[in-house]
Amino acid sequence: MRGDSAIVEVNGLFYEVMLPGGLAQRITRSLAPDEAREVTFHTLHYIEGWGGGGSQRPRLIGFTEELDREFFELLTTVSGLGTKTALRALTIPIPEMAQAIEGGDARTLARLPRIGPRMADKIIAELKGKAWKFTLLTGEAPLAMPEKARPAEQPFVAEARQILLQVGYRATDAAAAIEKVLKARPDIATSQALVQEVFRQRGSKA
Repeated sequence: MRGDSAIVEVNGLFYEVMLPGGLAQRITRSLAPDEAREVTFHTLHYIEGWGGGGSQRPRLIGFTEELDREFFELLTTVSGLGTKTALRALTIPIPEMAQAIEGGDARTLARLPRIGPRMADKIIAELKGKAWKFTLLTGEAPLAMPEKARPAEQPFVAEARQILLQVGYRATDAAAAIEKVLKARPDIATSQALVQEVFRQRGSKA
């Protein structure tokens, strides 16, 4: 095991198989240090990377139960729902997730990591009527680990970000600039001082 991946040997060849975080942790707990054990994974193959000639890498995602793999494959048919986001979303048992889909429970789905209300509605619209058999599964544990809560953002930081957006910064650039300033100047405690320091640093590079 290596983090959320398993290194699998098949006939002398080694493959890296990505696993949902909760499943990886359960397998790791069941192994002695450096122990090798025979485990059967039901896998999906996908290509990671950008199209149009960009860098692309083949990936394998593994599950120890075939129906878990089948549900994940169904989930990733939802338009706009990427593979990694789908993996992170599996923080409730699959039967509960399937029940939410079939019952039109967008609130439950929206609380899953990286999903939100819009994607929850899309999942229901595209999968309702297709997930019913997964509601019958029993003894399921969540396949993914809940994401750690992020520290609450200080109000002056949020205000500074809005100011930067209003003057033409892109969201990613504004976030990066603010993070850089706060690492160098943790004493800053007002939006005005924070924005001024962003501009000062930017000007020093001109």
